[in-house]
Amino acid sequence: MPGIDPRSALVALNAARSLPREAVCRLSLRLDRWIGGARRGPSDELTRELGVPPRQVEDARRALERAEATAHREIERATALDARILTLFDQDYPEPLRELSLPPPVLYCRGTIPRRPGVAMVGSRRADPLGVEVAELFAERLAAAGLAIISGFARGIDTAAHRGALSAPGGTTVAVLGSGLDVLYPKAN
Repeated sequence: MPGIDPRSALVALNAARSLPREAVCRLSLRLDRWIGGARRGPSDELTRELGVPPRQVEDARRALERAEATAHREIERATALDARILTLFDQDYPEPLRELSLPPPVLYCRGTIPRRPGVAMVGSRRADPLGVEVAELFAERLAAAGLAIISGFARGIDTAAHRGALSAPGGTTVAVLGSGLDVLYPKAN
């Protein structure tokens, strides 16, 4: 494992189904502390420092044994979806996310991530007509003022926010998908 590309390591950790998201995020932030020493088990001190149980550290080390192949497969999958993979090690990884206590180590991205300030707009999926109208109006005005509108691509308020942002001259919107790029939900969006 020594000499493993850190970017590939993050992609492999992110793809490891046996690891909980929190463990992936914690381990990604401290690759330098635990990536070496694959033959010996993690010390109690190290696992306390990482905030990850020893079994999960061992699962992560096993995932890294296949890191290059996993990263190659994930890059091919992203490319087939007309997307790219951003990691914490990439310059174009969004700075506001990097500042989180547990930033997502890997992002799958289609299009460009705006460098302008943004505002998140989320709300009910079963919004009433007034809620939808107000959300769309707010998003349009905020986008016209230069803010990127960020939402979750869901029905209701989220959809209204995206629609409002796109109706503003030069409006920008970002959809954050919890389902992955290959699972568009709802399909109407």
